[in-house]
Amino acid sequence: MQQARRIIWLFYAFQITVTMMLWIPMFYAYQQRMGLSEAQILNIQSLYYISFCLLELPTGFLADRLGHRNCMRVGAAMHVLTHLLPVYWTTYAGFAVHWLLLALSRSLISGAASAYVYNKLEELGHVELYKETEGRGRAWSLAVKVLGFFGTDSLTRMDPTLPYWASAASAALSTYFAFRFPAAVNGVAKAAKEPPRLGRVLSLLRDNPRMLVVMLQGVALFTLTRIVQVNLFNPILEAQSFRLDQFGRIMAMNTLFESLGAAYPKLLRRFVSDFQAVFWLTLAMGGCCWGLTRCGWLGCLAWLNLFSVITGLAYPVQRQVMNEHIPDSDYRASMLSAESLVDRAVCAWVAHRLGLALQAQQMNFFLQAAGAASLISCLLLWPVYFALPGIKPVAVEPPPQ
Repeated sequence: MQQARRIIWLFYAFQITVTMMLWIPMFYAYQQRMGLSEAQILNIQSLYYISFCLLELPTGFLADRLGHRNCMRVGAAMHVLTHLLPVYWTTYAGFAVHWLLLALSRSLISGAASAYVYNKLEELGHVELYKETEGRGRAWSLAVKVLGFFGTDSLTRMDPTLPYWASAASAALSTYFAFRFPAAVNGVAKAAKEPPRLGRVLSLLRDNPRMLVVMLQGVALFTLTRIVQVNLFNPILEAQSFRLDQFGRIMAMNTLFESLGAAYPKLLRRFVSDFQAVFWLTLAMGGCCWGLTRCGWLGCLAWLNLFSVITGLAYPVQRQVMNEHIPDSDYRASMLSAESLVDRAVCAWVAHRLGLALQAQQMNFFLQAAGAASLISCLLLWPVYFALPGIKPVAVEPPPQ
């Protein structure tokens, strides 16, 4: 159990530092200040999602071949450069390269980190701790972000580039933690196996239709989160006449509520299964999108906070469901990356449509349409999942004595 605790706490430290991007509340306004239009900003966002689509599966496959730890280390180190680019290269091209590098570094980390922790806990015989670990890791990172986002406004007033510098410093710390993860557990390295093959990745996707449905169910959850908490965060607050120097504090408040939800992902299991929980939580997120279009400034804050609580609850549960549907642990990072690829592909299209909607002054209509689309997609996927054959559980070998 001691080794499991060490891995879990290193994972917490890594998650806290690698996700500390203090420029998120003000990047939209910062890019506008540097001369970019709304259309250009959202075009870069669309490019970011497209690049994620192209990178996710190759980097997940690379992580399974070269090692999850190695990809986590490279991705964390790249974050340092990524956060500093907007300080020195403030043109459209510079911001585009900044987001492209962010897509590459995050794609190297996203599937690899979860796959590493799940596999190591499985080897130690404590796989039941995974969902709580994923949830608590997210909760800790969000809780620390609360403090960081509260400071973003002050940093921005002193110098608009300081949030980028602080994020780069945090990324350097995450690189240190990435090098502390152990290669072996119980004093024994995992036996070498046949290197992963791309053909096997494709066959796993083809032969496990329920896993594909789980991936698709997560699309609405991920897309709604990106729309509300990133792409439209600034426009939603501007529509309610909030000032730029209030954005960081509002995001800090939202992040605090999200961390509360992420800290207790097991609560929903008392009432529904994990798969059903994602279904109902996604519907609730869609309802919040509708609420944001029919409220004043106080209602806006309430809906954003409720949306954040739901997001915190939903993400660890969706990640647990996805891991449980992966039939081969040697391809875990590849499967998690395939899920992320689907999410980003939809987000790329949504970001493009969102740019057109903002130009046409149709933000509220877009939020309502996104909520309706999430409802329809969930209702379509629900019966499909239960109509398809289940996945044969993978036998877990006991850890060496």
